[in-house]
Amino acid sequence: MALVAAGIATMFLAVVGRVYYLQAVQGEDLEAKAVGHKERQIKVKAKRGNILDRNGVELAVSVNAPSVFVHPHQIEDPDAAAKLADALNMELERVQKKLASTSSFVWIKRQSRPHEADAVRK
Repeated sequence: MALVAAGIATMFLAVVGRVYYLQAVQGEDLEAKAVGHKERQIKVKAKRGNILDRNGVELAVSVNAPSVFVHPHQIEDPDAAAKLADALNMELERVQKKLASTSSFVWIKRQSRPHEADAVRK
Protein backbone atom coordinates (compact mmCIF):
# COMPACT_ATOMS: atom_id res chain seq x y z
CA MET A 1 0.00 0.00 0.00
CA ALA A 2 2.88 2.34 0.79
CA LEU A 3 4.32 1.65 -2.67
CA VAL A 4 1.06 2.70 -4.36
CA ALA A 5 0.92 5.87 -2.27
CA ALA A 6 4.53 6.66 -3.16
CA GLY A 7 3.74 6.13 -6.86
CA ILE A 8 0.73 8.42 -6.71
CA ALA A 9 2.73 11.05 -4.81
CA THR A 10 5.51 10.84 -7.42
CA MET A 11 3.04 11.31 -10.28
CA PHE A 12 1.40 14.22 -8.46
CA LEU A 13 4.78 15.89 -7.95
CA ALA A 14 5.63 15.34 -11.62
CA VAL A 15 2.40 17.04 -12.68
CA VAL A 16 2.93 19.93 -10.26
CA GLY A 17 6.51 20.29 -11.48
CA ARG A 18 5.38 20.38 -15.10
CA VAL A 19 2.70 22.98 -14.33
CA TYR A 20 5.29 25.12 -12.54
CA TYR A 21 7.70 24.79 -15.46
CA LEU A 22 5.06 25.80 -18.02
CA GLN A 23 3.75 28.71 -15.95
CA ALA A 24 6.87 30.14 -14.34
CA VAL A 25 9.65 29.28 -16.76
CA GLN A 26 7.98 29.22 -20.16
CA GLY A 27 4.94 31.36 -19.37
CA GLU A 28 6.00 34.53 -21.19
CA ASP A 29 7.15 32.68 -24.31
CA LEU A 30 3.96 30.63 -24.50
CA GLU A 31 1.84 33.73 -23.97
CA ALA A 32 3.63 35.53 -26.83
CA LYS A 33 3.04 32.54 -29.10
CA ALA A 34 -0.64 32.44 -28.15
CA VAL A 35 -1.12 36.12 -28.92
CA GLY A 36 0.62 35.61 -32.26
CA HIS A 37 -1.82 32.84 -33.12
CA LYS A 38 -4.88 34.84 -32.10
CA GLU A 39 -4.07 38.34 -33.27
CA ARG A 40 -2.62 39.57 -36.52
CA GLN A 41 -3.01 42.60 -38.69
CA ILE A 42 -4.55 42.17 -42.12
CA LYS A 43 -4.48 45.00 -44.60
CA VAL A 44 -7.90 45.40 -46.16
CA LYS A 45 -7.99 47.09 -49.51
CA ALA A 46 -10.57 49.84 -49.63
CA LYS A 47 -13.24 49.56 -52.28
CA ARG A 48 -12.49 51.96 -55.07
CA GLY A 49 -15.17 54.31 -56.20
CA ASN A 50 -16.51 54.53 -59.72
CA ILE A 51 -14.92 56.96 -62.14
CA LEU A 52 -17.49 59.25 -63.69
CA ASP A 53 -17.34 61.79 -66.47
CA ARG A 54 -18.63 65.33 -66.02
CA ASN A 55 -22.16 64.22 -66.87
CA GLY A 56 -22.18 61.47 -64.23
CA VAL A 57 -21.79 58.60 -66.70
CA GLU A 58 -19.63 55.75 -65.39
CA LEU A 59 -16.33 55.44 -67.21
CA ALA A 60 -14.77 52.78 -64.97
CA VAL A 61 -16.21 50.62 -62.18
CA SER A 62 -14.77 48.23 -59.62
CA VAL A 63 -15.56 44.54 -59.96
CA ASN A 64 -15.43 42.06 -57.07
CA ALA A 65 -13.18 39.08 -57.73
CA PRO A 66 -13.58 35.85 -55.72
CA SER A 67 -10.62 34.16 -54.05
CA VAL A 68 -10.17 30.42 -53.44
CA PHE A 69 -8.75 29.02 -50.20
CA VAL A 70 -8.52 25.66 -48.46
CA HIS A 71 -7.87 24.16 -45.06
CA PRO A 72 -5.25 21.57 -46.17
CA HIS A 73 -5.78 19.22 -43.21
CA GLN A 74 -9.47 18.87 -44.17
CA ILE A 75 -8.82 17.75 -47.76
CA GLU A 76 -9.71 14.06 -48.08
CA ASP A 77 -10.04 13.70 -51.88
CA PRO A 78 -6.73 12.47 -53.37
CA ASP A 79 -7.64 14.09 -56.70
CA ALA A 80 -8.35 17.50 -55.14
CA ALA A 81 -5.14 19.07 -56.45
CA ALA A 82 -5.83 17.99 -60.02
CA LYS A 83 -9.44 19.19 -59.84
CA LEU A 84 -8.44 22.57 -58.39
CA ALA A 85 -5.61 23.03 -60.90
CA ASP A 86 -7.97 22.27 -63.77
CA ALA A 87 -10.75 24.54 -62.49
CA LEU A 88 -8.41 27.45 -61.74
CA ASN A 89 -6.12 27.05 -64.79
CA MET A 90 -3.06 26.61 -62.57
CA GLU A 91 -0.05 24.30 -62.67
CA LEU A 92 -0.69 21.01 -60.86
CA GLU A 93 2.64 21.14 -58.99
CA ARG A 94 1.86 24.58 -57.60
CA VAL A 95 -1.53 23.46 -56.26
CA GLN A 96 -0.04 20.26 -54.82
CA LYS A 97 2.60 22.30 -52.99
CA LYS A 98 -0.10 24.52 -51.44
CA LEU A 99 -2.22 21.53 -50.40
CA ALA A 100 0.83 19.90 -48.78
CA SER A 101 1.26 22.93 -46.50
CA THR A 102 1.23 22.42 -42.74
CA SER A 103 -0.69 25.69 -42.30
CA SER A 104 -4.30 25.54 -41.23
CA PHE A 105 -5.34 27.95 -44.01
CA VAL A 106 -3.89 28.43 -47.51
CA TRP A 107 -4.87 30.74 -50.35
CA ILE A 108 -4.99 28.76 -53.57
CA LYS A 109 -5.75 31.68 -55.90
CA ARG A 110 -6.49 35.29 -55.05
CA GLN A 111 -8.73 37.38 -57.28
CA SER A 112 -9.72 34.54 -59.57
CA ARG A 113 -12.24 34.88 -62.37
CA PRO A 114 -15.88 34.33 -61.39
CA HIS A 115 -16.26 31.28 -63.66
CA GLU A 116 -13.18 29.69 -62.03
CA ALA A 117 -14.63 30.14 -58.55
CA ASP A 118 -17.96 28.72 -59.75
CA ALA A 119 -16.14 25.65 -61.13
CA VAL A 120 -14.49 25.11 -57.72
CA ARG A 121 -17.82 25.37 -55.89
CA LYS A 122 -19.27 22.60 -58.06
